Amino acid sequence: MTEYMINGIYPRTERLIKLTRDLDRNRASEEQVFDAQENERKILFELQSTAQYYTDGLLNWQDLNRPFADIVENCHAVSLVRFFQTNSFYRTIHFTGSPNFLENNLENWYNKYFFYDKKLNKRFYVFPSPSLFMRFSSGLEMSAIIEILYRAAEFVDSISPGALVFAEPFLDDELIKNPELLGDFFSRLRMNLKSKIFIHTYFGNITQRLRFYHSLPVHGLGVDMYRTSIMDLSGKSWPKDMGFIAEIIDTENTLLEDINYLNDLIEKLQELVNPAFIIVSGNADFQFLPYDFAVKKIKILKNLRS
Repeated sequence: MTEYMINGIYPRTERLIKLTRDLDRNRASEEQVFDAQENERKILFELQSTAQYYTDGLLNWQDLNRPFADIVENCHAVSLVRFFQTNSFYRTIHFTGSPNFLENNLENWYNKYFFYDKKLNKRFYVFPSPSLFMRFSSGLEMSAIIEILYRAAEFVDSISPGALVFAEPFLDDELIKNPELLGDFFSRLRMNLKSKIFIHTYFGNITQRLRFYHSLPVHGLGVDMYRTSIMDLSGKSWPKDMGFIAEIIDTENTLLEDINYLNDLIEKLQELVNPAFIIVSGNADFQFLPYDFAVKKIKILKNLRS
């Protein structure tokens, strides 16, 4: 079996979606919503019984930025902005003053947003990359954003080390901003944390950015194989100590993948790239799929051969 990861925010069932809307209209209680989330987390945990790293699905995260408003002073969620070219929206995080880190809020923040199953292996945490955080925030410099994310990562690592996955969507024509600061950020994480550090890129062809990402001291790098062809990787030297997160499940399309084609693709990637390891995953968040199709595609991931 190939190692697999259920990346990003996971889709909700129709029942949970309805309960969440009813809560907003005072037609359901917080306890009812929490119980429904717990039931869906249990099902999701069972789907990951053989995974090296597991996720709780981020079922109570509206997007990847908003939870951080709970641990930073003078931080407010404001207007909705479309998330790239999808039907999802992020609420912009706006800073109205000094972004003082609220150390005393961390324990409650962790208990509110992170859930675990003692029967499973190590968990992974999904954070926005500094670039993603900056895209959907205002009033803050990159250096301050990096400090917020570093201190939050340091805390979750101290509670339960596993893997930290930084979501890094980008468009093909975008330049990498603040490369030196980003390099320092990932170096600090690698040096000081016990967790594995992964970057999950998507929505763009990684070819033009590959040299930069290869310069970062991360344990694994994700490649959207629906925007980057296997031939784009031909002739590109891959760091021997860096794993390859092969994003070979299309989470933006309900068409089910052919398992034989995916097995052949993994073999070709192993020969061509020869990374430290391969983990298979979806290209973007599974939340872009209807719930039933997400489950079907996860079962395909689980049945890929090593």
